[in-house]
Formats: sequence, C-alpha cells, structure tokens
Amino acid sequence: LSNTKFRYIFALALAHMFRASVLCHGLFLLRPSLKQGDFSAQESPYVFLRFCVIAGLFAASLTSANAAIARLDVASVQMIKALHPAIIYLLGMTCGVERMSWSMCACITIICGGVMVAVQGAIMFDPAGVCLQLLALVADGMRFLYLQATMQACKDALDPINVLERVSPLASAFLWTAGSIVEFPNMRLGLSELYTIVPLVVGSCFLAFGLNLSSYAYIQATSALTMGVSGIFRDVLLIGLSVSYFGSTVTRKQCAGYATAIAGTIAYLKCRDRHLCKEKNQSTGINGPCTHA
Repeated sequence: LSNTKFRYIFALALAHMFRASVLCHGLFLLRPSLKQGDFSAQESPYVFLRFCVIAGLFAASLTSANAAIARLDVASVQMIKALHPAIIYLLGMTCGVERMSWSMCACITIICGGVMVAVQGAIMFDPAGVCLQLLALVADGMRFLYLQATMQACKDALDPINVLERVSPLASAFLWTAGSIVEFPNMRLGLSELYTIVPLVVGSCFLAFGLNLSSYAYIQATSALTMGVSGIFRDVLLIGLSVSYFGSTVTRKQCAGYATAIAGTIAYLKCRDRHLCKEKNQSTGINGPCTHA
C-alpha cells in the first residue's frame, strides 16, 4: 500500500480471504480428518448466522485497517492499536461479558490519554486515517468478543482451521459485494505493475492465513481481552521495524504518549488479574491472598 501503486483496499482484503478459503480446503483434502463441525438441523441456522456476523465484522475491520494504513505511517497505526484492550473492555461491559471496575476504568483512561498524545505528536497526522483505524478497532473488538462466544459454545465441534474455513467464504462474499460497488470498476493496473504487486499480495495472503489461524487458536485458549492486551507487545516490535525498515519518523511526543499507554496497559493487566483472583476465590469459598496466576 505504501511502496507501490496498489491502493485497492477491498481487493487486498478479498485476496486474503479467498486465499484463506483455498488453503483451508486444500488442508482438508490432504487430511480429511481435520474437517469438523457436524451440527444438528436446529443448531445449523443459528451457527450460520453467528458466522455471518463474524465475517461481516471481519470484512469491515480489514477494509478500514487497510484504508487507515494507506493514510498513516506504520508507527502511528500501531500506536493507535494500543486502544484495543480499552475498546474490548468497554464493548465487553456493554455486552455484559466484563464487570464494571473503577480501577480498570482508570487504567483505560490512562491508555486513552497516552494514545491521544501519541497520535497528536505524529508527523503524518491524518484525521480520516485515525477515524478509519478507530473504526477498524471497534469492528475487530466486536468480532473478537463474538468469536470468543461462538468458539466456546461450539468448543467440541470447532477448532481454529474450521472456524477460518467457515468465516473466509462469507467474508469474501461481503468484500466482493462492497468492492464491486465502490472499487473494482475503477481498478487500473498495468502489466509491469503486476509483476511487482502480485508477489507482495501472494506473500501477504500466506502471512494473513497464518495470522488468522494463530489468532483463532489464541482466542479459543484464552479470551478476546487477553488477545487485545498481548497485542501491545507485537505493536512495540512493529513500531521498531517501521522505524528501521520503512524509515518512519517517531517524535518525542509520540514516544511519551505511547510509553504512557503501555504503562496504563501494564496497570490494567495487574488490576484485571486481581479481579480474576477475587472472583476465583469467591467461587471456591477461599479466603486469603489471591493465588490466581
């Protein structure tokens, strides 16, 4: 998106989803035993509807994130992603998955304040890009929560590769419909440009496939909130790579704001761990110091 003339966000997202669907079916052909998910006639419409919602949110998240990264530098995008735990926590409270806690809300406020300072200190500040990235985070947060609930409800019938096999064709359908209206009629790429773009797109498709599989496995083993919080360490790594590889410029104001957001995230982790300890002790009738790890 930044080093070539390829600016087609729907086409890129569609390529990722289509390739994921093809790879999943290829794995099922090689190992038929991987195929799972035999639902009853009563459960099938309900499960299908769940996957339609997940796929729609996934398509919205992909296109918004691609559009944002076309407007902002990589470092700024990763700094905005520090809001991911805050967004998931707020969405979780709205859905009744998370409980209200003033201490965790205080940590969330610190994270939000740090990200605001980091975004304002960016050299390539684009309000539209910031809004698109925030939209991507909200859609992704809702997708993670809905995906967590679906995978836990169908724990015996679904594993990550079967989830991806169901989500990717549905997301492709959403992306194809939207792209046919918004983007595909105006696509213009020369033959010489394709030689440069196709290897990059194919490579990113394989990386996206591995990312999606590992993300689903991680959510199934932990939770959507843990996924969002642990992503902060990946973002720190990507900021360093964006500076060294892409030549992104990070200002002191950005560093100060992002450091504040990380401090808020660490405090948030400790507060959440303390609350989980109390809930566990209350459920087991244990009195005394927390033993939750």
